[in-house]
Amino acid sequence: MTEHVDAQPRPDSLEPQRDPPEPPPATGLMDRLGRGPAPRLVIAVFAFALSVAAIFIALLGPSGLVSDIAAADRAPGLRGLLAAGLLLVPSILLPRLAAAVATRGRGQPLVTWCMAVSLLAAVVAAGGIAAREGLAIWIALGLDGIVGALLGPLVLSALYRRLAPAERLPGLAAALSAVFLGAGLGIGLAHVLLALPGGGPLLAAALVVIAGAAWWLTGRLATTTVGAPPADGELDLAGLARGGVIQAIDRMRARQAPWAAALGIGWFTGLTIVLLAYLPAAARQFLRGDALVEFSLIGLFGLGVTFGAYLALRLTRGEASAAWTPLALIVMIFAAFDAYGVSLGLPAAGEAAGPLSLFAVFAGEGAIRLGLDILFFAAGGGLLSIPLLVLAADPEDERATAHHYAILGMLVGLGGLGMLLAAMALAGLGLGLSGLLLVVALATLAAAPLALRLWPDHLFKQAAAKLLRFLFRVEVTGGHHIPADGTPVVIVSNHVSHLDAPLLAAFLPGTPHFAASAAVSRTFAARLMAKLIKLHPVDTSKPVAVKALIGAVEAGTPMVIFPEGRPTVTGSLMKIYEGPGMVADRAGAAILPIRIEGPQYSLFSRLGGKTHRRLFPKVTIHIQEPRRFDVPAGIAGRHRRQVVGNKLYDVMVEMMFESTDLDLNLWQALLRARTNHGGASPIVEDQERKPLTYNRFVMSTFVLGRALSRLTAEREIVGVLLPNSAGVAVTFFALTAFGRVPAMLNFSAGPSTMASACRTAKVKTVLTARRFVALGKLDEAVKAIGEVAEVVYLEDIRTKLSLGDKLWGLAAARAPRFFHGDAVSKPDDPAVVLFTSGSEGLPKGVVLSHRNLNANQNQIASIVDITGQDKVLNPLPVFHSFGLLGGLILPMLQGVKTFLYPSPLHYRAIPELVYETGSTMMFGTDTFLNGYARAAHPYDFYSTRYIFAGAERVKDETRRIYGEKFGVRILEGYGTTECSPVVAVNTAMQFKPGSVGRLLPAMRARLEPVEGIDRGGRLVVRGPNIMLGYFRPDRPAELEPPADAWYDTGDIVEIDDLGFVTILGRAKRFAKVAGEMVSLAAVEHEAADLWPDFAHAVVNLPDPAKGERLAMMTTCPDADRGTFSKHLHDRGLTELMLPKTIVHVAELPLLGSGKTDYQAVKQALGKG
Repeated sequence: MTEHVDAQPRPDSLEPQRDPPEPPPATGLMDRLGRGPAPRLVIAVFAFALSVAAIFIALLGPSGLVSDIAAADRAPGLRGLLAAGLLLVPSILLPRLAAAVATRGRGQPLVTWCMAVSLLAAVVAAGGIAAREGLAIWIALGLDGIVGALLGPLVLSALYRRLAPAERLPGLAAALSAVFLGAGLGIGLAHVLLALPGGGPLLAAALVVIAGAAWWLTGRLATTTVGAPPADGELDLAGLARGGVIQAIDRMRARQAPWAAALGIGWFTGLTIVLLAYLPAAARQFLRGDALVEFSLIGLFGLGVTFGAYLALRLTRGEASAAWTPLALIVMIFAAFDAYGVSLGLPAAGEAAGPLSLFAVFAGEGAIRLGLDILFFAAGGGLLSIPLLVLAADPEDERATAHHYAILGMLVGLGGLGMLLAAMALAGLGLGLSGLLLVVALATLAAAPLALRLWPDHLFKQAAAKLLRFLFRVEVTGGHHIPADGTPVVIVSNHVSHLDAPLLAAFLPGTPHFAASAAVSRTFAARLMAKLIKLHPVDTSKPVAVKALIGAVEAGTPMVIFPEGRPTVTGSLMKIYEGPGMVADRAGAAILPIRIEGPQYSLFSRLGGKTHRRLFPKVTIHIQEPRRFDVPAGIAGRHRRQVVGNKLYDVMVEMMFESTDLDLNLWQALLRARTNHGGASPIVEDQERKPLTYNRFVMSTFVLGRALSRLTAEREIVGVLLPNSAGVAVTFFALTAFGRVPAMLNFSAGPSTMASACRTAKVKTVLTARRFVALGKLDEAVKAIGEVAEVVYLEDIRTKLSLGDKLWGLAAARAPRFFHGDAVSKPDDPAVVLFTSGSEGLPKGVVLSHRNLNANQNQIASIVDITGQDKVLNPLPVFHSFGLLGGLILPMLQGVKTFLYPSPLHYRAIPELVYETGSTMMFGTDTFLNGYARAAHPYDFYSTRYIFAGAERVKDETRRIYGEKFGVRILEGYGTTECSPVVAVNTAMQFKPGSVGRLLPAMRARLEPVEGIDRGGRLVVRGPNIMLGYFRPDRPAELEPPADAWYDTGDIVEIDDLGFVTILGRAKRFAKVAGEMVSLAAVEHEAADLWPDFAHAVVNLPDPAKGERLAMMTTCPDADRGTFSKHLHDRGLTELMLPKTIVHVAELPLLGSGKTDYQAVKQALGKG
């Protein structure tokens, strides 16, 4: 028993011994061999492997003492398993002892002692062979198993420690090659000698000579030592054999690479043991060869491993790297499957009379292929294993390296024994050798995830990027915006699919980390992608975890955080959490916005059933300029969090819009929408109840557009006098597709106004329909228009369409670029001419470009969650900018089906249509919405998500009715025709009652002071949706652009610190009463509060005493000045707001857009 010294620390706490000084320069051969550790250690493992292999064959080979071969076509049985167990089980049972010996026993004497025990085993085996006593050979195998369990970790750790980093790979390659070459030579030597008459004594003598020479040589070469031998009593063998294995494995797993490398070597060694055990049987069964053929196959395997080790040295240039692991595995997979295929084509052993010689066997093509497969499989294994032997070590801790190699030995034992047991079990179930080769091939294929895990991160990232680029045609824009390394930055991105993190990890430079919840970090998907995606787990319930995240950002770690917290289920931005903004704020980091576009249409998104998904949509990664939050000093706590959250929201929506491609006309945008949402998706429907899909709609536009192109000139402004219907949609896009500019005529404006509009835009042709003219009683209007332009009826065009036109339209719809060519209109060309309501005189023409309209619909889409499951009901006429953009252009370009209804005045029919069509979105004005609310059943709006209101202020009573009666929130917005039209809008995420929402992305505003008005200012805006300019009646078709690209809305507004806009009134809708400015809109608001169920209009009229006076027209029969005066007094408001005149009417005069016709009101009250 070894004495135990109480004062001695446990092995885990023992310090490694220092290396001795370097030896003097070598002179003789022995000195040169002994100068470094590699030669003697290689000799040791070579001799040991040769001796063990020879003893194994002497015991169990065809001529062995206890041959386990029952027939020529059988593989080793239970005795072979027992022999393998004697060799492998000690490595499984003694990893702790092996590690301790390797850690403390850094001296050459331990190698010599191991070889001495190996010599003892050889002597015992020689005696057994000479006396033909099997028990002695069993004992020898048991001794060699213990020696192998200790010698392996000792040699590997010694080579790793004593060799310079550049020499480690060659040294370990030499050791591994020595093992396989020694084993092959030992098997061959045993076969040859045992086949000779009296060969047993010769083999016994050879074993003793080889083992003795190895023992003597390793001892003789100990002129310099790997370390000093341990002192007496220094090792507590009993203590060393207990525990520590789990801890060592945990350390290896924590470092990932050593554990994966050890698993890879254990897996390959297990397959090697199975193949070496069954190759002799394969030589007999498949090739009908003799003992020399068996030796040749085993020799080929050993040569293959050596060649693979040589390749590893050349390809890695001496650097330990798993860069070639996938190539090695691919070679092994192909070789294994080819070997299985070859085995199926070879004849059975019974078809020949006896064993064939080596030359006879390899004269056949099948034998050569099988030999090459074995060679290449082994070469792949050598190429795989050599770098892994280095990677299994711990470069920072010598003691840990010894433990790692001991665990490696344990995994080798487990893998070899387990795979041998599995192979024998399968063979016992009737699976032949061909089937076992297939199992080996499948086991090789199953190692692919392990090979990828071992692959260097930068190579894995490059491969992932190339694969993703190939599949999804990934394009990255704005890469120059990425800050330099070490700059604190928080990367925020929209989250559209499960591909987002892999895309960012693959295409962003460096190694970005991804903040994720602790639960997500533990998922299988997270572990699977850990090679590419570096997660930073965060438990938000623990402040320490959040501080660690902030600290990582401060330290320069680029941190990716998805502010939405989950992949979108709408296709648009969802709720934005303030967390990423707060991390950037506290870390003093920049925000780098990145938009991922395209994966929402892939199968990796969560939009199944909501949008058209396909296998590999094009993906674009838009990297935008970094931004920093300018938070005013003194703001803290919850208020600071709210301000930062709003700024982050603005960054996200600006990112969504700014990354949108606006360099295309509306026709190109329609074709892109068809691609994104699917040509078979229904997109437009009207009262005819014949929905048009994208494909049919595009075909119809081609057919009609080609016919219209024969009647009009390119870039000509063409009048459109049509109601809301599929026909007006087709006509609009048909003109757009062929480079014409539609001018949408307001058919409610009266004959003279329509004729004036045609003159203002120099319209030569007006498109209409006879049926519409008859139903709308527009004969007088058509007559007035006919004096200015030619009126063309669509019915006449339809009758003149030829079969060729229809066939061309069908073909062009399938291949638009081939048949129609490039786009006729440029993005900045005029797209449509709309006309102002004429409440201030003759209507002006407002010219909007393709970019204006495309920008405005994308501005809305960037802040409103629009999905392919939405359905729009649009009763607003498309001659009005609100109806054109919201009810036609926006839904058609966003993949939303729109139902076009011809009149907003059918108060009973429209709620019924909402119910019948299951519409989820609707556009209207306060006047119309109020009418629908009075006529609708409470369940009519059951499917409605959003009702957008504009053109006039939404009364509180209207908002209350929709909330209480229908459970729907009205989202009020603001816009003007000149702004395409939307400027601001409330959304589900950004909502403030009484306001018109926040400005759209990319909109800039300034408030100019107005004399006499203390609150707010005159709103002047700028953005991509601002019109090209006006057509004035006095200068027809002469474009008058806005000054400096800014547009003066003429509205008095107030913008709060969160960006919400409140309309106070129009500058022209203020009256100067007794020298004080009074808002007419404010007076109307007070009247609505007093008489909420009625409509009111207030105008200013001249007054000789006070300059101006107020007059009100109302539908409330009980309205009177006395009641109004008391109401103003109770509210603490000035008496200047009291109308001097109140006139009762049944209905207020309205424009076609639903707005109050103040010009008519003023004329009526002025006459009174």
